[in-house]
Amino acid sequence: MTNFPKDEIFNLQEVYLSDKRPNKINCGIGIYLDNKGKSYIPSSVKKAVKKLKVNNFNYLPITGDSLFLEECSKLVFDQEDSSSIAKQGVMGGTNGLFMWGSFVKKFEKKPTILIGIPTWENHLKIFSYLNFKIVTYKHLQNDQFNVDGFQKAISKNKKAYLLFQGGSMHNPTGINPSRKQWGTIADIVKKNSNKILFDFAYCGLGENIDHDTFSIRLFSKKNIDLSVVLSLSKNMSLYQHRTGVLFIKTKSKNKKVEIENTLQNLFRIINSNPAAFGEQIASLVLSDPSLKKQWLKDISMITRNLDERRRMFAKKTKGKFDHVLNGSGLFSLLRLTKNQIITLKEKYAIYLLSDGRINFGSLTKKNIEYIAKSILEVT
Repeated sequence: MTNFPKDEIFNLQEVYLSDKRPNKINCGIGIYLDNKGKSYIPSSVKKAVKKLKVNNFNYLPITGDSLFLEECSKLVFDQEDSSSIAKQGVMGGTNGLFMWGSFVKKFEKKPTILIGIPTWENHLKIFSYLNFKIVTYKHLQNDQFNVDGFQKAISKNKKAYLLFQGGSMHNPTGINPSRKQWGTIADIVKKNSNKILFDFAYCGLGENIDHDTFSIRLFSKKNIDLSVVLSLSKNMSLYQHRTGVLFIKTKSKNKKVEIENTLQNLFRIINSNPAAFGEQIASLVLSDPSLKKQWLKDISMITRNLDERRRMFAKKTKGKFDHVLNGSGLFSLLRLTKNQIITLKEKYAIYLLSDGRINFGSLTKKNIEYIAKSILEVT
């Protein structure tokens, strides 16, 4: 029997929970906390839950709630006609990525996927498990997206699928291509006829909805072959309700029906049926004008807080980690050694992942000074 290594993020959370020190801080797990360090649920989501009328607990259609799917399509693709976009409700982002990979594997025995490194560790686990050939390139160069590295990698793997993280956020670096760079990438991809997968886990948390969907809408308008996995865990705090959608853009309505039938067959095998509660919450938030207006205010507040926390952290660390100001959203990578990260945990009760990823969502105005001071002491 193979002994698989424990998932680092959730293993770190277990160790953190068992720590009895009152000043402990978990900067590793990717959740957003309010300025008091408490779990945050958007007021729009709370109102939607109170409004929900649950008349039964029957199965949803295998593809998911129709209103939910349509509203999520508008969120990602704006007013674009969705009649040729295949949609499948999924159990969060991880399940959506696994579903997409399983879909591709029905038609290709050993597909190649190009991924910028570092990336979310589950990307490598999922596509390795599904027997993709994984080709990597360095995601950053001088604290910007590494366009040159991407171009060199794609020139050697012209038929590869390309994985990008949608929006202006990136896990774990916090830095994605600029608008100009997205334009360059789109031109390369269009010429090369690559197929794209966007892992879109942070819609609206980089800057705003229109800004964060820019790359996906740009690729879609250029008729580039693309798929999108949308997760609502972070922007609606639906972490435990596993809520998301897999979109695959097709060339025709008939092709859409064909792909949706395949996705339903796969989903029936893997999950049987989508989870209803999260889909019902999200569909109400997105379809009710007053709730959607409030939700947009809620996520705008989150982005402002994240930006402010970055600025405070950079100031309190006396310019030593100013590169965090180049990023947006939850994450950045701190340039720390493994020994420094261990010392932060053992001596200061500050928990970071082994690669130095810090989640600004877990920082508060009260603990930033302590975290910054501790990091300066170990460095």
